Amino acid sequence: ETVRRYWEIKFAQQSTPFSAQVKHPVDGDMSGIWNPISKEELETTKPGRTAAGADNVTAAQWNRVPWRKRRVFFHVLMALGRPPMWMARGRTTLIPKTSNPVGPEQLRPITVPSIML
Repeated sequence: ETVRRYWEIKFAQQSTPFSAQVKHPVDGDMSGIWNPISKEELETTKPGRTAAGADNVTAAQWNRVPWRKRRVFFHVLMALGRPPMWMARGRTTLIPKTSNPVGPEQLRPITVPSIML
């Protein structure tokens, strides 16, 4: 219960604003970000070995979807402006920072979003 309360308080705090420079995954150039998504972009950004998110879609399952269907999927998300709520949810796991954690501050939260994002 102590661990749960500790992290509830932490997660309720306002996040630090994102301040890094956003770069396109293929060439770093963001000027064409709203252009149609290319096959090269989809192949370059395929997820590797990673855990499934709360939607239980695995990287292997997502990578089997033909690139043209994945492209349509991303174009729909771009048109909507955001993913649906079920897809935006992540699964958070607390990973020990030390070999023998004795308090909640010695745990690191790792949140895994949907593979599709």
